[in-house]
Amino acid sequence: MKQVARIIQGHIRQSDLMARRDHHHFWLLLSDTDEEHAVNLAERLATSFRQLACVADQRIAISVKIVCCLPGEPLDTLMERAEAA
Repeated sequence: MKQVARIIQGHIRQSDLMARRDHHHFWLLLSDTDEEHAVNLAERLATSFRQLACVADQRIAISVKIVCCLPGEPLDTLMERAEAA
């Protein structure tokens, strides 16, 4: 999981936030990012994870949920919507 975290950190900006939700899940909060750029990031991450899986001879599964924050929406509500997506 440390390699996965390093890959994610290599793709996000300093203004973005990565948090580990549990043993196998990460949250990414991307500042000033629209849906198109979030999808682009997810595609780049998926490519990097596939490359890691080949090098490490391991199976890595990736599942991505993209939820855009509504104006004035509290963080806990955003996270609930992400869980339900």
